[in-house]
Amino acid sequence: MSHELSDGTVVPSYLGIHDSSFEPSVKKTMTSDVLLRVGTVTKSYPPGDSESTSKLVFEYDVDVYQMNGDSIGTFITYPRCRVANFFGSVADFLEYTPRIDNSDPKDPELNLGSRVLILCPNGDQRDALIVGGFPHPQAKAQSDKTHHLKFEFNGIRVAINSDGELFIFRRGATENDGSTKSGGAGGATLKMDKDGGISILEGGGNQTPQSIVIDTKNSKMEITGYSKMDITCTGPINMKSAGVYLGGDNAKDNLIKGSTYREQEDALFQTMLIAFTAMSAAFQTASSTAPSLAGAGTAAQQVVVALQQFMAQAANYLSVTNLTE
Repeated sequence: MSHELSDGTVVPSYLGIHDSSFEPSVKKTMTSDVLLRVGTVTKSYPPGDSESTSKLVFEYDVDVYQMNGDSIGTFITYPRCRVANFFGSVADFLEYTPRIDNSDPKDPELNLGSRVLILCPNGDQRDALIVGGFPHPQAKAQSDKTHHLKFEFNGIRVAINSDGELFIFRRGATENDGSTKSGGAGGATLKMDKDGGISILEGGGNQTPQSIVIDTKNSKMEITGYSKMDITCTGPINMKSAGVYLGGDNAKDNLIKGSTYREQEDALFQTMLIAFTAMSAAFQTASSTAPSLAGAGTAAQQVVVALQQFMAQAANYLSVTNLTE
């Protein structure tokens, strides 16, 4: 069935009639985009890049498969999108960079780049913002069915479980598919457990992993090194404890109290010096006067007494709390 237009033109039945006056202009379309869109990041522009609009922050091109009403879907590139600022202030900030995969940019099912949500403030596509992420079809299924928070960025995994325990784990830098890149060491962990303990464990692959463990439950702290441990301090290092065992549980020999020992040793030597001086003088006159021998005997007795007193205080020269092997 043919159609007749207002000016008398006859339109054959095999042709459709469309009133172009209802077609939105390009300008109107660019300034009336108020829907939440889903797209894939395909290109980035670092701050200061010659093609950057702001020159201040990372900007991204995002390919969006767009459908308006019953129209046929088509890919539209939203250029120079910025990531929404989490805080919106000068002093506080949160920065991250989405992933980009140029291997198959037009297929959202195969593309491993970041799938993001796009909103246009005031409907203006020229100010499009990345406001969040959209679940990727190739992402792994969630495994934790309890109350939790988990996230991972470039191989650094952070998790808070239902007991309020915090775990930070370094897998190593990752590819777009989540596999770790070659090179570098992973495995380093930090944990804050529900008992109040804290543990830090290296991931270097040593036979004896180096670690710092504050074990609140068992009231102890452990520091484990591998080949060497250096402690540097520009001021004094003050240590206060119930005792220091050098060599661990095998330590049985008491450490010498250096200052106490030296004070007593010095007093002994002074007594011996005086006594031996007297003995020397007495022996020098022994050939002419017999009483000098008696004086020498008296001096020798003083030495004996001094030695006995020094030996009697031997226990005071050793530490009862600090031991060594």
